Amino acid sequence: MRHRISAVLLALPLVACGVEAPDAESTEHADAPRALGMTACSTPLANGVKETGISAEANAWSCTYTLEVPAGAGKLSFDMVRSASGRGSAFMYVRFGAEPTTTTSDCNPGRVSDANCTFLRPRAGTWYVKIGGFSSPASGLELTGAYTLGIPGDSVLANGVETARYLYKGGVWKCFTLDVPSGMRSVVFNERLTRTGWNVPPELYVRHGEQPTQAAHACKTYPDYGLGTCTLDNPAAGTWFACSYGDYDLEGVTVKGTYE
Repeated sequence: MRHRISAVLLALPLVACGVEAPDAESTEHADAPRALGMTACSTPLANGVKETGISAEANAWSCTYTLEVPAGAGKLSFDMVRSASGRGSAFMYVRFGAEPTTTTSDCNPGRVSDANCTFLRPRAGTWYVKIGGFSSPASGLELTGAYTLGIPGDSVLANGVETARYLYKGGVWKCFTLDVPSGMRSVVFNERLTRTGWNVPPELYVRHGEQPTQAAHACKTYPDYGLGTCTLDNPAAGTWFACSYGDYDLEGVTVKGTYE
């Protein structure tokens, strides 16, 4: 399947206090907690330091957790796990610049006991994390926010070179970057499945300048017959992001970006 796109217009909702952040998700999982109240506390996270003993009451938020990310960070990740003594289920929501909600976030992986949100070249400033409970309380949760300076080498695409095969982990954004020079006629991104399986494969999302989300992207494609392709004419110069995202684990996925 080939998608040829020159421009994308994104329609984003307005709320009473202003305009939502332009890259925030506007979708939610069907089984996510709804109509949660305001959080009663705020806790700053230290880079790479685990916050333990987190709990969320039934149909309520945990504290709001914040992490200050400096300019020049190459990778940012948030990991929520449930300890061996933990109980109940919860969702993690992440957003830049403002507190997330169940309907507006930059990442909501939907994993109730082992959730990850990862961002390449994250924006500098305050990132917010909230954990929402279900109809019963959740306890024994642990949260870690960590950033590194510099882009990981295995996340940078070379023009026309396919990545090594990787195990895609369901519910996690697996992203790569490609720096495109000015004056190019097109840029093409391919997601290829080298192995077949019963699980539904991840879709490929592409965006210029920032990591894509389900709500904000320049191209989205499904790997029909083992290959998904996004072709963009007259691409803007700079960094393009190509990400795999889906609900299930799948081995043998590769990504390639080519400009000409």
